Amino acid sequence: QVEEKLRYKQRQADKELEVAATIQQALIPRYSPRIGPIRLAWRFEPCDQIGGDIFNFQYTGQNHISFYMFDVCGHGVSSALIASAVSQFIQTSCSTMLPETETPRPESVLNNLERAFPFERFDSFFTIVYITIDYAKGCLFYSSAGHPPLILIGQNGSLRILNVHGPVIGTGSVHSYPSQRVQLKRGDKVILYTDGILDYSNEMGEFFGKERLLRILGQFADSPVQILMDMVQESVKNFAGGASPNDDASIMAIEFIE
Repeated sequence: QVEEKLRYKQRQADKELEVAATIQQALIPRYSPRIGPIRLAWRFEPCDQIGGDIFNFQYTGQNHISFYMFDVCGHGVSSALIASAVSQFIQTSCSTMLPETETPRPESVLNNLERAFPFERFDSFFTIVYITIDYAKGCLFYSSAGHPPLILIGQNGSLRILNVHGPVIGTGSVHSYPSQRVQLKRGDKVILYTDGILDYSNEMGEFFGKERLLRILGQFADSPVQILMDMVQESVKNFAGGASPNDDASIMAIEFIE
């Protein structure tokens, strides 16, 4: 009877993990859009325990497209449910905040999330970066809450860290998140990623780290985004060897081609 109860509990736990994985997969893009001068590619490596990484894009006005990536603290069903709530909030609320003639403001998105997801209510917090691109003018606007900084790959192969940010969502310690405007040039690429990329470890316990990520991005800076993401994924896998990820590892590349 004890063994049967243990097997039942294990089946229930496995079923819950399957549900969490289904929720997570439903919240990331199923296709890569081709929108005017924007090209997009991503890679996602889930961990065994089901993490909280979510990324997607949404149309937020005339000539505007927005991208976001967030990482909910923790693993399992609770993290997946919070991720689902955050994603739904962004998709339903943030796309209608401003008239189509105005540029959506990423800091407003983060300010609204900070008010809607206090730690004392959800017993969790999350990091997020939200960017909006006006592809008619080649302008990028971004705001970040405790998330790993964006990396801008210039047309000449230069790497620039975009590190304007505020604290994680849920702390209640900030009244208004900062933002930054960046002028894009033809061939510029913007890289979003979660700390699962940097914290991917090998069998010796070494982390992949920011230096290796920057090195591989610089080495293939001139490549199309699909190839660039393939090279990052291959580099991480070769580094890890047979080790499995301890956390979700997500990375996205956005290229401005005009």
